[in-house]
Amino acid sequence: MKRLWAILTSMKLGVVLLVLFTGVSMIGTFVPQESFAPEQAAQISPLWQTLGVTHLYSSVLYRIIVALVVINLLSCTIKRIPKIVQIYRHIPEHKTAAQIQGAAIRTKIELTQSPDDFQRKLVTKLDSKHYRYDFQETSEEILGWADKNRLGVWGSVLVHSSFIILVIGVVLGHWGFMGYFMSAEGTHLKMQDITLEKGTLQSDWEIEVHSAEEKFDAQGVRENWYTDISISQGGKELVHKTVSVNSPLTYEGITFYQTFFEYGASFEATLRGEKTLFSLAEVGQSYFQATGTTLYLIIERLKMNDGHLTVDYQVLSPEREGPVQKGTIRQGEQISIQGVYDIVFTGPTNFTGLVVKKDPGVPLIWLGCGMLFLGLVLSFYLKPQTLWFALTTQGVRKGYRGSLVITLWSGGGSEHAQELLEEFKAEVEKEPKPRKIHGLLEEVEGFEG
Repeated sequence: MKRLWAILTSMKLGVVLLVLFTGVSMIGTFVPQESFAPEQAAQISPLWQTLGVTHLYSSVLYRIIVALVVINLLSCTIKRIPKIVQIYRHIPEHKTAAQIQGAAIRTKIELTQSPDDFQRKLVTKLDSKHYRYDFQETSEEILGWADKNRLGVWGSVLVHSSFIILVIGVVLGHWGFMGYFMSAEGTHLKMQDITLEKGTLQSDWEIEVHSAEEKFDAQGVRENWYTDISISQGGKELVHKTVSVNSPLTYEGITFYQTFFEYGASFEATLRGEKTLFSLAEVGQSYFQATGTTLYLIIERLKMNDGHLTVDYQVLSPEREGPVQKGTIRQGEQISIQGVYDIVFTGPTNFTGLVVKKDPGVPLIWLGCGMLFLGLVLSFYLKPQTLWFALTTQGVRKGYRGSLVITLWSGGGSEHAQELLEEFKAEVEKEPKPRKIHGLLEEVEGFEG
């Protein structure tokens, strides 16, 4: 068990696993995946498809690598926690002047005032810097320690834990689905009619698009797209909301995002005495195929012509290259499509496009990002530091008041510790400046002049 634990907490193993994880993820990024781009993935060589390159994220190899990465990060984090707790709860011991003089990082300040006055000045400086401190007096020295930013030791734990949560969140995301639909206002469709790009969908919900509109501000700049939709089940409305860009509808973990808008036209088709209502979006975004025919009707654009609203249309057939019929039809006008059926342009309408997505890993992704941000803040901006100092009076020479020796440890390393120590020394040595009050100098404790 000890040998297994040593392997799981090995930094070398962690580096190898992260390289494998990154490499496989890069392949999955550059090679079309069946779950995201099925048509492009189908054009890849059958050999690569057989080897699983086109469905890496759902492969056993990828899941094993992800599992090992999580286990390694979790093991390393668990191994570090007892030491982190020990450092966080540790109360520093006092060091004598001799011990501080033996430290690699140290400095010395010659006192210009009595030890008692200087100690009060030192306490004021420690309070202003938000240090926790303690003093101990001996017959020859005043010893002390001060520390702050103890929370900073938890930064690395939060960063490691955030990666674990992010990886789990990404893996859970593969259990969701993502789809898309484009519908005209006033239409109904079932969730099963949504075109899926990845995942599977099992829902008996019904969607009704009540209205779709594009709004502009006073300067004519597009303000937003709005879609008024409702979701029902068994004839009972479950939720109703106006969706817009950056204001999606979320219900039971499924989110509807506004992503597209297009103008269109409504028609009435008559085939063998039966009438059918349908709508088409501009620029060939949708088509109508009458039952029992191979004719596809699309529209190109709506426009005003001599005070009448008209629409340009084309009729396509797989049996012939190019349109078999095209022209312009005015609102209320009836035309024949290849003598097979008749259509009437009944009026304009609007189309909305929405992405429907369910990602069970999203809450974990947000949690992981928050923990990562907090961990980085703790690691970079709250680096723990501890000061040790000894205030001593040496000898009895006239005019000599003593000295202060200081050493400092920082979680940022020796260079950072040296920088902090010099900064602290400069702050302590700085003499307070008296203010003038009605032409007289204010009395400042410790000021000589």
